[in-house]
Amino acid sequence: GDGRSPYLMTYSRQLVSVGDFLPRE
Repeated sequence: GDGRSPYLMTYSRQLVSVGDFLPRE
């Protein structure tokens, strides 16, 4: 979760963590 929305990770750490497993570009 380091590249999409920094402010999102502030309150949605868990959700972003799950997204880290998904392929991003």
